[in-house]
Amino acid sequence: MPIREFTSQLPTTANRAVDNDAPSGLRQELIDVVYQVHRTLPPKRPHEPIPAGGYHPQFDEANLHKVITQSLGLEAAGAPYGGFRYALGRDIRRADWPRVYDLICRLWDEIPFELKAAYEAGVNRILAAHSIAWDLGSDGRLHRVAPPAVHNKSRPRSAS
Repeated sequence: MPIREFTSQLPTTANRAVDNDAPSGLRQELIDVVYQVHRTLPPKRPHEPIPAGGYHPQFDEANLHKVITQSLGLEAAGAPYGGFRYALGRDIRRADWPRVYDLICRLWDEIPFELKAAYEAGVNRILAAHSIAWDLGSDGRLHRVAPPAVHNKSRPRSAS
């Protein structure tokens, strides 16, 4: 998963303290993750051609646009100005921050089974990069990430 490949290795992503924001960059990267995940094709079968654009056979950009837009409480345009991806970036930019996290979970159901692990990894990578104190679990729900100090306090001290 090339989403934040280099920066995910930097130690600054370990400090997960932001609990009440969805930064603009995170919002745009979420749209990119969804598109990137759908480019992650399952193993190619000899008798099946690679779909146009390299997207997963179940990828329906118009439907994705409707799901995201309506999940954010907006009306979906049939043919949005600038295309679906541009419209999604514009719409997610205007959403209240908690709705962005609702959307992360809502999109879980739209991701084909064989791509769920890639979606989970991509979302978690951008959450960590923006120091967001939540991770997407394999159940499609967000789970609170405790800061390292909490982990240290919860461990029993060894007797000396």
